[in-house]
Amino acid sequence: MRRFLPCLLLLVLVRTAACQSTVESEFEAANRAFDDKKFLEARQHYDALISQGISTANLFYNLGSTNHQIGANGLAMLNYERAVALNPRHRDAYAALDLLRKNSTAKLPVRTWREAASGILTYDQWIILASAAGWLAIFAILVPVARRRPVGFGGRGLITISTLVAVTSATAAWYRSGDLNAAVVIAKQVEARLAPADRASLADTLPAGSRVEWLNERSGWVECRLPSGTHAWVPATAVERVRLSGSS
Repeated sequence: MRRFLPCLLLLVLVRTAACQSTVESEFEAANRAFDDKKFLEARQHYDALISQGISTANLFYNLGSTNHQIGANGLAMLNYERAVALNPRHRDAYAALDLLRKNSTAKLPVRTWREAASGILTYDQWIILASAAGWLAIFAILVPVARRRPVGFGGRGLITISTLVAVTSATAAWYRSGDLNAAVVIAKQVEARLAPADRASLADTLPAGSRVEWLNERSGWVECRLPSGTHAWVPATAVERVRLSGSS
C-alpha cells in the first residue's frame, strides 16, 4: 500500500503533464494557422481546445478574432463576450467587441451605470468577495464574544468595513446576475416570434451579435427577453449562451 500511493501520484503527475503538453501544442498550432491566415484550420484547433474543457479569456479572444476574419461576426461577438465574461479587464476583447458592435446593426439592451460599474468583476468573483467579507465580519463579532470582551474600536471598524464590502459586493453580484443567462445571436439575422412557431406573429428582427436574455428552451426554440424588453422566441440554432456550463 505504501508503494502504491507514490506510484499513483507519479502516474497522475505524468498524465497531467502530458495533457498540459497536448493543450499547449494545440494552442500553438491554432496560433500558427491564424498567423498563416488559415483561419478555418485555426478555428478547428481552438474549437478542439474548448471541447476538451479549456476555458480561458485568451482562447475565446483568439477564437473571436478568427471568426471575425472568416466573416462570422455573430460568433466573433459571442466569443469576445465570453472572453470579457471570464476576464472583465481583457482590454483587447473589450476593444474588439466594441468595434464590431459599432460597425454592425446588432441590437443591445440599455445598460445602467450600476450594471457598468459592477462589470469590473465577474459574478462569481463578486460572490466570493461578498462571502469573504461577510465571514470576516462574523468572525470579528464572534471572537470578542467568545473571549467575553467588548468589541474594541478596531474591531468595530473592521465589522463596519467588512459589512459594507459584503453588502456592496452582494449588490454588484445581483446586478451581474443578469449576465448568467446572456445569449448572443450567431445567425446572420433571425426573426423573433411571439410563439415557438414559424407562423407566429413577428416580434422583432435581430441582426448577428444582438444580445438577449435566455429564458427557456422548448422544442427547438428558445424563449428570450429581447433588447426592447419583449419576450419572444427564436430558433435554438440561431442563438448561443455567453456563459458555458462550468465557466466562472
